[in-house]
Amino acid sequence: WAFHETLPELNHNAVVGYQFPSQFKQAVLVVLLHSSLLHPRISDRYQLTSEVLEKAGVSHRLVEAEGKSALAHMLSLILLGDYVSSYLALLNGVDPTPVDSIDYLKKRLAEI
Repeated sequence: WAFHETLPELNHNAVVGYQFPSQFKQAVLVVLLHSSLLHPRISDRYQLTSEVLEKAGVSHRLVEAEGKSALAHMLSLILLGDYVSSYLALLNGVDPTPVDSIDYLKKRLAEI
């Protein structure tokens, strides 16, 4: 299961929940996707968020975007996310291609 939050909004909501439930800490890895093109004030939030995660005992990693342009930065992180999610599925014995839940939702929405 994966979800995303954007900074600075993450610092208003999700950051409070990092400590609950306690077994959550052993089961997750927070991946902070960073670009050197972000506003310096937002970049500061990455460091502070890392400190909060460290204090809460939550594993986390900072991943830097690559490339020379904003588009290259976005695509490098999207591509990395796609590869990671696909390989994690395969490592866990899950076929990453079926989207039965999405197909069901589309079908049901078409009926409404």
